[in-house]
Amino acid sequence: PNPAGGLTTISYTVEKDGQVQITLNNKTGTLNRLLLNTFQKAGTYTLEINTSDLQGGNYFYTINDASGSKPVTKQLIIKR
Repeated sequence: PNPAGGLTTISYTVEKDGQVQITLNNKTGTLNRLLLNTFQKAGTYTLEINTSDLQGGNYFYTINDASGSKPVTKQLIIKR
């Protein structure tokens, strides 16, 4: 949910079995953390993210998977 507080959950779909990487970047594109880097089978997943140690503001999470399609980037607003 946006805006997020101390804990939020994102949902995503993996189109093809393979390595999935989800990163969280600040608004300038600096990597804040690697949220996920693992092999996953095709399907729909949720990932719980603890944001309590991040400053309030706009962040972006990017999902890269093995489908060969363009990475998906979505905005995450953290409210303090």
